[in-house]
Amino acid sequence: MKNLIIDAANEKIFFSIITDTQSYTSTHANNKENFDKFINLLLELFKKNELKLEEVNNIFVNQGPGKFSSIRISISIAKAICIAKNINLF
Repeated sequence: MKNLIIDAANEKIFFSIITDTQSYTSTHANNKENFDKFINLLLELFKKNELKLEEVNNIFVNQGPGKFSSIRISISIAKAICIAKNINLF
């Protein structure tokens, strides 16, 4: 089972992929420039670790408290992925 965690509510954008045996993380500055390439940053984590988005079973998103824009974009991206790939969203 693979879980994806997205947390952009704080000072850093935090992505984590947790599998049964390993975990992979990346952090980025929480700023407008990184919001514009949010999905690219996420896909880079998958590519760097030779994982596929289709292998993810669950996505977890931090809903706050935190910056409204950060939370809004992370939830929007997560919902889009979940709808497109039929993945559970928490």
